[in-house]
Amino acid sequence: MKGIEREIKFLTKVASLGCVTKPIERLTYNSEGKGGELSIKSYIVSELAENGDLYRYIDGHGGLPDPIMKNYVIQLLMAVNGMHKVGVCHRDLKLENLVLDSDFNIKITDFGLACKISGNLGSGFCYGSETVGT
Repeated sequence: MKGIEREIKFLTKVASLGCVTKPIERLTYNSEGKGGELSIKSYIVSELAENGDLYRYIDGHGGLPDPIMKNYVIQLLMAVNGMHKVGVCHRDLKLENLVLDSDFNIKITDFGLACKISGNLGSGFCYGSETVGT
């Protein structure tokens, strides 16, 4: 399964959770490379994160007060718990993949490295990018 198809599969699986950016549309374009070869480029359009990612927000404010950070940690733990309950492991949680909605609540984005909690062989481990999430 190709990367974008895998990401869409996991986004669809967790879309009902309020803590995840909702996919809106998939755009596909034919693109010409440097050598003149044609390739297909696909993009996922998701809901707008009005307040950007958490990394830039923290960096721009020189850190955040403890009560706000405590709230973000709780939101993140609840989001990870929700994803795990539906069998999805994100595998790339970082401040740049945590975006803030209009109410400054955390939403998780970028499921390109996601896999099933059980792993691809039922062992809990994911092996190789070509088989992750299948």
